[in-house]
This record gives sequence, structure tokens and C-alpha cells, in this order.
Amino acid sequence: MAKIAFHIQDGETKPIAGAVIRGLSAEHGDWQGTSDADGNFVADLTPGHYTGMVGAAGRVSRTIPWDFKDPGSVIVGLDPQVHPLPTPAGATVQHVSEDMIDLSKAVIVNSPDVRDWTATAKITSIEIVPGGAAGNTRVEFTKRVGPNCWPDVVPDGWDGPLQYTLGMALNIGGQWYASAPIEFWYGLDASGGPPSEYAMNWFYAPTRWAPMTYHQPAVGETIGFFICAGDCRGRIDGNGSPVKERSNVVLVHMPTNAGARFTF
Repeated sequence: MAKIAFHIQDGETKPIAGAVIRGLSAEHGDWQGTSDADGNFVADLTPGHYTGMVGAAGRVSRTIPWDFKDPGSVIVGLDPQVHPLPTPAGATVQHVSEDMIDLSKAVIVNSPDVRDWTATAKITSIEIVPGGAAGNTRVEFTKRVGPNCWPDVVPDGWDGPLQYTLGMALNIGGQWYASAPIEFWYGLDASGGPPSEYAMNWFYAPTRWAPMTYHQPAVGETIGFFICAGDCRGRIDGNGSPVKERSNVVLVHMPTNAGARFTF
């Protein structure tokens, strides 16, 4: 075992208490800890590769590859978040993009009914790359960063905020089904697992996502992606989103595990 001491600090080297440190490894298993009042957390880990995720309330979370071989220490700095102001009540919300499927005819599963949400964000690219225990589906869209990015929400039971949720649309038997299960916080670039594990990682519970459950898209199959503001995983009442906005729905051809990049 390798004893690894983690120290979490801000840009002025002041310790950050209550930061959540996670390590994900398909080979060695996942682990999680919380920094103490001095910003420290110590773990006894099996040597090997881990995908590290570090986050704290009010801070931009980070995803970091770690290769631990010998005992040592790791210092992680977290920048403060910039929280945009929500759209004022009564303000005009601009519809900026069009869907590539008729979302009004889709069946929404285990997510709020985003069909009536205004598509204020445009997806500009989707990058699906292989490898990594944390998963590697990354979507760029116009409300992800910048002064007009979607505001954070702290779901019940969470220690920190989420910004948006990534959803997928599947055509099963001629009917489109859509759900948004993959949660992202500000600063998390990619998640969801490699393409060959979409069914396993996205729609794994029969009673929650049927008939999307276990539907593994075949290579070349047309699938859809979309983003919704806030937490849309299982929040069918829509209360997980402070603004009730979404992106457009884009269609791509399911890649192999070698991955692909799509631009729009």
C-alpha cells in the first residue's frame, strides 16, 4: 500500500476544509474522503492509476489523473467559482437553436419534461474519447462557461453544486426516448464512461429507465445528446433546475471505442 497525503488549498495557499477527494479506478476500486480543517486527507491506496476528482463548495472542481507508486503527498489548488446571476423574472429568454428530432413526440424517462423547456443553449461539439475510469464524453455548449453560463444548484444530500446534466436520446422500435442521467459540476470536463459502456453507466436500473435500460447503441446507430440546466437526474418535478432551460438535441452516429469528435 502507498500512504498518500492530500492537501487542498486555495490560490493563496490557504487550506480548504470539507473538500471532497475521490479516486476512481476500474482495477483497484473507487474511494472518497474529505479534507479536515487544515485541508488534509490521508489515504492508504493500492499503487496504480486513478482518475482523481476534487471539489468543494464555492470552488471550481478539478479532474486529475493520478499514478501512485510510492508513499508521498499531493497538493491540489481549487479556484473560486464565478456564479452568474439567474435570468431576471419577466426577462426575454432567446431561443437560440433547433432540435434535430421532434422532441415534442419523444417520451421522457426519469427526468423532468424538458420538451417544454426553452432551448437557450447550442451544442457546438461533442468529444468521445476512449479510456479512463471516470468516463470521457465531453460536450461543449454556449451556456457552459462565461458570464451567461447556467447557475449552480446544490441538490439535496450533496456537499457541493451541480451546473448541468447530460442527456441521451435513443430510438427504440421507432419511438424516441430521452433521459438526462449524467450530472456535471462546474469544472468537470467529461463523464459517462466509454462508448461501449453507455448502457451500463447511463441506464442501468430497470424500474427507472425502461425501456432505455440496457439498450447499448450499436456502432453506427443514430443517437441524440442534449444538456439541461441544473440537476435533471430523476428530478421529474423539474425542481432541480433553477432556470428550466436546455440545449438543442443533436444527432450523431455511435462511434467505436476508439471515440470520435462531432462539431455543429
